[in-house]
Amino acid sequence: MLQDINYANCTLSIDSRGGYALHFLVNKQHILMPVLEGAGCGGLFPMAPIANRVTGNTIPWRGQNLSLPNVEWDELFFLHGDAWKKPWRVLNKNKSTIQLVLESHISPQIDYLAMLSYQLSESSLAVTLRVTNQSANAFPFNIGLHPFFSANDKTELCLLHQGYWPEGEHHLPMAYQERVATQYDFRTKKALLKGWLNHCYRVSAPATTLFRPDLGYRIVITYNTHYITLYQPSISDGYICIEPQAYPIDAHHQIIMPEIEPKACQEVKMTIKVLPL
Repeated sequence: MLQDINYANCTLSIDSRGGYALHFLVNKQHILMPVLEGAGCGGLFPMAPIANRVTGNTIPWRGQNLSLPNVEWDELFFLHGDAWKKPWRVLNKNKSTIQLVLESHISPQIDYLAMLSYQLSESSLAVTLRVTNQSANAFPFNIGLHPFFSANDKTELCLLHQGYWPEGEHHLPMAYQERVATQYDFRTKKALLKGWLNHCYRVSAPATTLFRPDLGYRIVITYNTHYITLYQPSISDGYICIEPQAYPIDAHHQIIMPEIEPKACQEVKMTIKVLPL
């Protein structure tokens, strides 16, 4: 079911199937690449109970390997979890805010309640994804948000970071590196790459800025996490994804993951603010 909210110069369209934000417009400009029928990309969607991919589609958990579901949307992985593929229920809605809820019972170990809110204000969209562990056991969730920002060959990016996990085989990360290859280093504002980009960064500031000089505005993206994935297949595809995550891609195999206790929550927040250059 489609839902629309508005505030001043902003409009947002949401599909309760997957909790998708289909369109986000400020002053009639598409800030997010709109979702087109059959395109399979665009807008913004929630990632839960995991973000991106996990090695072997298994999670080391209390001395065993916990298998994740096999799914039709990816041959190898429980890609981005299941929250973006399931129907959400509208819990609350007013003119400028909508809150959706989802319960997912994947297994006795992976059982969660998700709350997703979209709130508009002047030239701005605030998104909050909160997951509550409904299992009887603690579990290492790694949730995130996956927006597709409209971009072209004139778009520039500034992302302050400490290092990154470069992409390896099957789009899984290699070992963490503090030294970032020059073409992937966005600490100083620079044009987007022409081709493929798919790396996870440890950020050193809670904001990323996307510059649109052709349209006369910049987008300041703030978040409450230390990890951002940048994804762009090609500049000709018309978007770049700037994805805040609770932990890095494949964190279950990369770092010691804290567990979320029963009835406790994990939360990822992101605000998209459109400002003049």
